[in-house]
Amino acid sequence: MEQQPDYLTFTQQFGGSNAPVPSVMDLILLQKGARLDFPVQIGPRSPHSIALDWENPPRNDRTYWKERREWMKQRREALLGVTSYSATYAYLYLEPREIRFEILVPLLTLETWLPLQREEADYLSVAEQDAMEKALPGFLQEVCHTHIDGMEITAQLDRLDFFTLDIRDFAKKQERKKVGVANARVGMILSFPTKGNFQSASLEWSFFNEVTPLLNTMTYVFDQPGERFFFTDNERTWQWQSPKHASGPQVSSWLSLPPVPSMPTMPLSLLFLLAAFSGGAFALKRNWKIAVPLLVLGGWFGWWNPVWQQMVIPHPTKEAPLPTPPEQNKIAEVLLRNIYRSFDYLQDADVYSALSRSADGDYLEKLYLQIKKGLILTEQGGAHSRVRNVQWLESEPTSHPMRAQSFSLSVKWEITGTVEHWGHIHTRRNAYRAELEVKAVDDEWKLVDLEVLDEDQVESSTQLRGSA
Repeated sequence: MEQQPDYLTFTQQFGGSNAPVPSVMDLILLQKGARLDFPVQIGPRSPHSIALDWENPPRNDRTYWKERREWMKQRREALLGVTSYSATYAYLYLEPREIRFEILVPLLTLETWLPLQREEADYLSVAEQDAMEKALPGFLQEVCHTHIDGMEITAQLDRLDFFTLDIRDFAKKQERKKVGVANARVGMILSFPTKGNFQSASLEWSFFNEVTPLLNTMTYVFDQPGERFFFTDNERTWQWQSPKHASGPQVSSWLSLPPVPSMPTMPLSLLFLLAAFSGGAFALKRNWKIAVPLLVLGGWFGWWNPVWQQMVIPHPTKEAPLPTPPEQNKIAEVLLRNIYRSFDYLQDADVYSALSRSADGDYLEKLYLQIKKGLILTEQGGAHSRVRNVQWLESEPTSHPMRAQSFSLSVKWEITGTVEHWGHIHTRRNAYRAELEVKAVDDEWKLVDLEVLDEDQVESSTQLRGSA
């Protein structure tokens, strides 16, 4: 070999492909004369792959295996729980927007589920991967059935990726390339959309063979710790029932806004008095007989008539006071937090309705698309990020001219969002700098413009999700 390999993959076909009794081989690996791992048994069409560490190779002393146990623990974290290259892993998520079933399976195992002709015995081309993507939905809809509140929902194949051994984060969208069949793995994501809070769900997996006698599955129900379930030929269905009186995940509580200062007003009666005295003074110069009735009539309408005294009109020379800088900061923060809370709802109509409480109607659609785009993780295949925290940092007035009952601020905030795939949580924290305009609309503070000037990723991390 020209260079030291990072991985080795072993296969065996003793007795040929048509042997009446499948052969089993014991595999013991030595690296520099020291045993690399525990012995394993491999059968036909069951390749075994192992990673090699050339900087810290195995040793024959007694302390090595104690160190190796600690190394295995660290390796589990580094590999995001997927520690075997030849095992099949499955993950079942119950989330407010959907039920999601994710399967990570070796390519050779998948070919025992759905046979596929290959031009090359040892490789799968991009064209053949595309052909598999077209054939898989029909197979999956036959062997995987899901019911939500008693109604069967057809499986949708959202993603299909082909991974090589060096891939660590299976949530990242992979560009297709030619892969070796002995050590490639296939990741498929099936989704079953919901229509809001649901009370019961079930998933049935009905395909089993000699290579896949069971499907080892981690189940994650909303934010609860994960639990393991084994789909077998004798137990094909996993079921979930909402606890009594539970109504599913709730939308975060709404924050109250400070009131809009009232516009200065004046009694309508005062307008009649001014009109009467002006008209009377003008008439007095010409005919006092006309001036006196005008003054009496104006006085009655403007002063003695109780109806006109109770009616008010906007003051012609005074404006409503603007909120103080601390009040402006509070208003902008509450509006922004409520805007992100709107996306806790499941249906677009509900999101729009919630957004309308924080944004003016003319700006509503633009804001919806702007925020929704920011919550999509393109590097995770377009997954929708769930907002976990909104941290308000600071605000300061802009140099834009002030208008009646409106103000503009330059603001900074951070958003922490998460996406879950393959038993791990991908967390992303982004920082934003923007200029926004707030205006009083129908006696409520509303966002009428938001221009994002900067967006930076502050932190990105991946960790295993805990189990019960």
